[in-house]
Amino acid sequence: MLADIGLVYCAAIWGSTFILVKGALDSVNPVAMVAIRFLIAAVLLLPWVLKRKDLKVHMAEGFFLIQMLAQKGSTPFKVGLIFTLEPVFAAAFAWTLGGESFVPMKAAGGFLIVLGMIMGELSKIYSARAAAKEVLPV
Repeated sequence: MLADIGLVYCAAIWGSTFILVKGALDSVNPVAMVAIRFLIAAVLLLPWVLKRKDLKVHMAEGFFLIQMLAQKGSTPFKVGLIFTLEPVFAAAFAWTLGGESFVPMKAAGGFLIVLGMIMGELSKIYSARAAAKEVLPV
């Protein structure tokens, strides 16, 4: 359950960044924006990294730490399903923070995104189960 909450948190953070980055890109070069974001992440994670004994482990870590820890404790189905919420969060933040209009068509789009992901994942599960039940002749 804690892993799933962590993934919902990551989806909300990613969804919120779309509206923030959009506004910031009006005055900052996209390459500079990426550099700034990674620099901020590196500075925020530095105290945690320095407490660890084996610093080589941290070479690939950064902003994605929470996502990785949460994915370790969840299933691929749940991870995929939770991350389909990213555009839903983006739309919600655009509406509440960005002043975009909210219309039923946007809500329907968000619903279809999540429904499509559920259907896609369920079809994979059922296909795998059906394939496992097939008996090949010898």
